[in-house]
Amino acid sequence: MKNNTINIVYRNVDKYFLEQSYDSIFEKLYPARRQAIRKLKNKNATYVSMTAGLLLQEIAMDVLGLLPEKILIEKNEHGKPFIQGQENFKYNISHSGDMVMLAYSTQELGADIEKLRDKDIRVAKRCFCKSEYDYVIGSPQDDDKAVAERFFRVWTMKEAYLKYSGKGISVPLSSFEVDAIYKCVKGETVKYYTGKVDNYIYAICAEDVSDVRIEN
Repeated sequence: MKNNTINIVYRNVDKYFLEQSYDSIFEKLYPARRQAIRKLKNKNATYVSMTAGLLLQEIAMDVLGLLPEKILIEKNEHGKPFIQGQENFKYNISHSGDMVMLAYSTQELGADIEKLRDKDIRVAKRCFCKSEYDYVIGSPQDDDKAVAERFFRVWTMKEAYLKYSGKGISVPLSSFEVDAIYKCVKGETVKYYTGKVDNYIYAICAEDVSDVRIEN
């Protein structure tokens, strides 16, 4: 794995396959993932979690040579997970709808993915800075789809930054300002790599986004 290269992997949640093979797949998951799944009562959330676990295992084997039972998850002071003994392997998992995305690198990063859907624009007015809100609204000629794409562009950028910094939901979304055109956080050194896959918008936040590799 090259220094600072950001690798992005996507997986669709195959609910039928997971339901048919639940027991065998569950037993093959790394310990922390099995523990997390046991606490879930919603089937959809369970299948998403299983997909995320399988994806992390695949990457851990390919990149780090780790078997599932050797994947021991710890958390830093901000509650951000990392693999024990692999402090230079930074990863972030995000999911929405039936899509799971995992980004990994040697550098700290944050990732967020969201399925495009109708959005109450009042959320943007309440949670976004004025410049962000103006960007989302655009011009009167823009259709609802264009507005929704811009909304989720800003939303994923904000969420990715919070996951990068480890601050999480304790920080109001309106307390920092992202620039969706120049792909940065104003007043910060971090940058963004943004994209779209199928009907999903995503953003990766890191110090260096000059080298990004899509593995699918």
